[in-house]
Amino acid sequence: MNILSNSWWIDVVERISNKLGLTDEQFGILMQNPKVLEEMEVIFRKYSKADEIVAEAIVAVIKEEKRVNLILPPKGFPYTGPKPIERQVEILAEKFRKIDPEPTFRYIRDVLSTQRFQDNTEGRFAVLSENAIGQKYFSDIENLNERYCKGVRFLLDKMPDLNNFRKEQINSNHLRRSERTKRAFQKIAEIQNSEIFIISAQTGFLYQNNTVIETRNLMRSMEFGLGMNEVLSIGFTHRERIMEGSLSMDCVGDEFSVGEIFGWKGYVLSITSFNGGTIMSHETGNDNKDNKNHGGATGFLPAGVEM
Repeated sequence: MNILSNSWWIDVVERISNKLGLTDEQFGILMQNPKVLEEMEVIFRKYSKADEIVAEAIVAVIKEEKRVNLILPPKGFPYTGPKPIERQVEILAEKFRKIDPEPTFRYIRDVLSTQRFQDNTEGRFAVLSENAIGQKYFSDIENLNERYCKGVRFLLDKMPDLNNFRKEQINSNHLRRSERTKRAFQKIAEIQNSEIFIISAQTGFLYQNNTVIETRNLMRSMEFGLGMNEVLSIGFTHRERIMEGSLSMDCVGDEFSVGEIFGWKGYVLSITSFNGGTIMSHETGNDNKDNKNHGGATGFLPAGVEM
């Protein structure tokens, strides 16, 4: 039984959490910890006075996880935080039938359930492996950057309601991965060996008001930028994240060239909430008031893993 997609059980946990007066952050910790939820469901089904016992279990979890500093979207945003991680994997697997989700489910069950949340993230997100997309759908393309751009166009075709002002420039002459992000996903692939990766990430709220250059300079040693592949993956699982009224996500893990004069460092692609979701270019050094509507999206390697 997949309790994370069982609305009845989620309602039970939410009701008890409200009784305890838990914050949104604390409730988010519970909803993304499959191991904890499974243990509490066993308790709930076994005992008649389950509410009281489950409440005690919740308190114990919160005490153990209280040091975690999760980032929460501001009140009033359409997006309120990441969905349960197994549900995210299911959404991507349903959308991309050639992608095998089973190694990811094993990783969630055997490894992820034993790990604590990472500070300064919104939680965990499921993102497509760019190599898996390339191998399953474009194996005839040998050049890795051409394959990446083809993969981005492929993902965009799966989201036809997204306005794309840079459609003609999603190619290897204009779009490429940053070296830092390449190294990060090589590490993640070695650890997870799957076609859908699970990463700790934040979708821009940590770097709101910062330019892209500032964001890149502020990133910590285990932090890396997310590119179009990852931001679009998040868009599939959390369409509300790019709805009207949301913070624009700068794809700081990619580099984007609008022409030879500006080279590769002057711009990035950004998914804005304009008109229900629009892809535009954004200046990396833009220091005007527009930055309050933008934030660089970044991911984090697991604790103890070097870049």
